[in-house]
Amino acid sequence: MNRGTKNLCTAWSCITDVPTERGSLALCLGSQRFDVVKETYANIDVDRDSLSGSLGHDPREFSAGRFAGGRWATADFEAGDVLVFGMHLLHASLTNVDPSRRLRISCDTRWQPSDEEMDRRWVSPIPAANS
Repeated sequence: MNRGTKNLCTAWSCITDVPTERGSLALCLGSQRFDVVKETYANIDVDRDSLSGSLGHDPREFSAGRFAGGRWATADFEAGDVLVFGMHLLHASLTNVDPSRRLRISCDTRWQPSDEEMDRRWVSPIPAANS
């Protein structure tokens, strides 16, 4: 999402109730201020750099490594809850371990000022998206 404006935010919305055992969202508190995020993650382009879109799969290992000092937070969310955060705040989904095997249904959308440059991969009648 970094080929357009840097003034971008994410709105994560719950369509259904999302308790933690159903894989709620986790945020790495304060990570948007980490120099290592600004110098690395903020400059990654999933197409140019051939990345999967994920920086890791274990938040504990992740916070002990390059992003040391990050404290993860999560909560139970209810249908209609919305979290809005900037593009440099590291976030992740928890693993769905709900014994009822119900799915988490949520949506994340990106927002920016209309007069700033857009990432053209995502904006057109038929977006090109990632290569």
